[in-house]
Amino acid sequence: LIMCHRDSQGNIAYLSTTARDISDRFKAEQAAQTAALREKNFANTLINSLPGIFYLTNAKGQLIRWNSNLETTLGYNAAQLANNELASLIAEDSRSELENTCDTIIKQGSASVELDFVDSEGQSIPFYITGTLIEHSDTGRAVVGIGIDISYRKKLEQELQQRATTDPLTGASNRLKMEESLEHELNRSERYHSPLSIAMFDIDHFKKVNDTFGHDVGDDVLKAVAGIAKEQLREVDILSRWGGEEFMIISAETTLEQMHKLTERIRLAIENYHGVDGVKVTASFGIGEFQHGETQKQLLKRVDDALYLAKASGRNQLKVAS
Repeated sequence: LIMCHRDSQGNIAYLSTTARDISDRFKAEQAAQTAALREKNFANTLINSLPGIFYLTNAKGQLIRWNSNLETTLGYNAAQLANNELASLIAEDSRSELENTCDTIIKQGSASVELDFVDSEGQSIPFYITGTLIEHSDTGRAVVGIGIDISYRKKLEQELQQRATTDPLTGASNRLKMEESLEHELNRSERYHSPLSIAMFDIDHFKKVNDTFGHDVGDDVLKAVAGIAKEQLREVDILSRWGGEEFMIISAETTLEQMHKLTERIRLAIENYHGVDGVKVTASFGIGEFQHGETQKQLLKRVDDALYLAKASGRNQLKVAS
């Protein structure tokens, strides 16, 4: 502390000083700064050690803090993320879900959701996110988000779903999936009065193929026939393995006449195929168009009867359900 002393005329007469040792206070301030830095470093280490992504957004949804996993996973650097809106990192078809989740977090304090993030190369990455509302000293109300990459889980779910609905040998839909798909198409056809046709076809004398050449060759024949049929079908058509050597085709928006042409192409393609391991086969077909008001069971019975008639009439031909 420096003090100025003046005489009666107001001129400076002399200066005096007093001093106090503030080493303790200085040390205390340094210790506080060190503690704050240590606390900050610990917090950074903590959030960067999380197995998933971490972010903190302000009330406007802008990123104000995140961990290194967010950068490395999405391929963005700190400058690209700073003050960026979280929504800009979310796939367009997930943004409405993000908005709904944010509303829930504000009302209830926390919420969890599955969101597709988009990395710097435009690839979607699914995450399971848990968001929590907090009061942040610098920004006021904020949201903490913690997420884990669920790509592997999603892939596993898809594989399990495919196994549950796909014939493993031919890659066609299995019978369960076919019944679900047919019921869906029947309801749609009934609702919109649109045409729907189905076909059943059976590989002729397939038991003889197995007995003569073995089941391995028989499996190859099944795969070849399924592949031939798929080549003739549209993307919207459904090929399924009904059982054994029998297959079914579901064709929405298809009249009986159109189905007749389609199945005849498939029949000829199978007949003209060079064969598997020297084995050539043919197939018999029964086709029918959905008659509004009939059940799935009734439609299948009519087409199955037509297939039986084709086989009884000499095979390698097509019969229309009555």
